[in-house]
Formats: sequence, structure tokens, C-alpha cells
Amino acid sequence: MTNKFAQLFVLFVVILVLVGFSVVLTNRQVPLEDGSDVGAPSSDSNAPQTAVLVVEKTYAADANTFRGSLMVDEPCSMLGTDVDFNQNDPEQITLVFSTSGNAKECGVATAKKDFIVVVPSSESAKLEKVVFNGTAVSFEVHSQ
Repeated sequence: MTNKFAQLFVLFVVILVLVGFSVVLTNRQVPLEDGSDVGAPSSDSNAPQTAVLVVEKTYAADANTFRGSLMVDEPCSMLGTDVDFNQNDPEQITLVFSTSGNAKECGVATAKKDFIVVVPSSESAKLEKVVFNGTAVSFEVHSQ
């Protein structure tokens, strides 16, 4: 009787582990605006985003303003922003984003982080590159 009990207990533990694993994977999928899902994001915070980043650009008061949202793997992370600026004609702008914080306190999940970056520059300035945690990101600029 104890041998059968041990086998049932092991089977129960294996099923419980498999169910827990599938719940974790299901909760890590990233929904897109069109309702489809991108596969579970990499746990590597340097991994590039799988969707194209849409950056809205406006110009006013001798400055370009860039707005958008990035998906980050740690919802409690702070989104840091830096700007690399090349004064060629036209000026070339690189937006550099990084995350910092303690993900262990927050759990594993994804979160959308909005950004607004104002860069004093001419109206003809061009966004050349976007970098997120050291990796170049595909992006589209929509001027308003």
C-alpha cells in the first residue's frame, strides 16, 4: 500500500509542477494592440523587442519631442533615458533607454513604460537610432 501511495504522490507532484510551469509561460505572453500575442519574452533584459516601436515626433519651441511606450520585463523597473546628439546637417538623434530596479521584489511580468523625451534641435533633426538596454530596436517615426 505504501508503494502505491508513493507513486500517486510523485504523480501528483509532477502534475502540479507541469501546471505551474504552464501558468507561468501563459502569463508571460505579450499582447499586441491587434490582439495577437508575441511569444514569451526572453528573460534576458538585453533582448530586443519583437514588435516595432512607434515613436511620435512633434516639433515646437525649437525642440523635438519624442513619445512612445516600451515593454519591459520588470514592472517595477525605472526607465532611464539618455540622448546621443550629432550636430550634422540634419542633426542626428539617438534615444538610449535602460531599465534599473530590483525585479526580485516585483515578480516576473511585463509592463508598458511610457516615455517623453524633449531634445532641443532643429525641425529637420532626424531620429537615427533607438537603443534599449544596449540593443538596437526597430522603430517607426510618426510626425504630427
